[in-house]
Amino acid sequence: MKKKFIYGTILVVNLWGCDSNETESLLIECGVGTELNDSNNHCEPKLSDDLSINTSGVIVSSLDQDAISSEEALAAAKAEGVASVTPLNCGGGTEEDEDGTACQPTAEYHQATFEEGRLAGVASINPVNCGDGTTLNEASDACEPTAEYRASAIEEGRLIGVESVMPLNCENGTEENSEGTSCQPTAEYRASAIEEGRLIGVASVTPLNCDTGTLINEGGDACIPNMSVDVSINNENFIVPTETYTQELCVAAGGRFNDETGICTEAYNCFYGGFCSRAANLGFTAESNGNLYDNDTPENTGCEDSSWDDPWDLGESIAAHLGSDHTQWMARFVANQLAEAVCAGN
Repeated sequence: MKKKFIYGTILVVNLWGCDSNETESLLIECGVGTELNDSNNHCEPKLSDDLSINTSGVIVSSLDQDAISSEEALAAAKAEGVASVTPLNCGGGTEEDEDGTACQPTAEYHQATFEEGRLAGVASINPVNCGDGTTLNEASDACEPTAEYRASAIEEGRLIGVESVMPLNCENGTEENSEGTSCQPTAEYRASAIEEGRLIGVASVTPLNCDTGTLINEGGDACIPNMSVDVSINNENFIVPTETYTQELCVAAGGRFNDETGICTEAYNCFYGGFCSRAANLGFTAESNGNLYDNDTPENTGCEDSSWDDPWDLGESIAAHLGSDHTQWMARFVANQLAEAVCAGN
């Protein structure tokens, strides 16, 4: 079994977001990824433990980014792109278009559905039959009201409209519009109301003040984090390193990144594998006693190495020497204690 350890865990600190306590005036509204400072006079970024603000005021990751492998990142991106493509599969009644990039109905399917629609259209039409007060239109395909019926209906509606209208009466601060159909505020009243509202608005607004690590958004009405490309805002409104960036660091450091947990684990230790698998064969400690390397081989662990200082062979040789029949009982005792400590705990 391969040795695993936690290479790094991103700590998420639960901080309160930008509160909006009710006051008599409008308060600062902090954007996504920011929160109100302790003095309640400006917004500041919400950073996880692995982030910091550089001298340019940009939020960056504190993780070491040395030795990031562009080839491994390219290979991972290519594999992800291939997995995301759904192959073209045209079902019955369709076929690939000339470019081979999409499905389109076949000529036979088009003709069959066209005929089906034509027959349904013919069956859905009722013969024209104009009743009292209507007559056939010029196209002879529909009925329309006669001139006499139209005039009678208009007059009836006009009389009802006259009875329903309340005379126009504009109060102070209003006047009739240019058509004489409604009242509207006068220019003087509109100017006075605008000025009154402006003064109340000015008195109620707290000036926007963005702290280091934040900047004003495009709308100019809130502060937002000043983030680099290797960080993002998670579902809990915290600024954290991106998963792609964390995975690249893990792989570049020789570790293994778990996509589901987001944890980077150490690579398999071939020296421990050789020593502990040999110790299990010699009866020192087995999987039932907690030996994590029982039944491991160089082939199934990726530890095949033909060099003179092969770590698997070195560990295996030490275990074989300590456990040989020629070794004194004290050495075998020490070997057994060593196997239990190393093989069950690493």
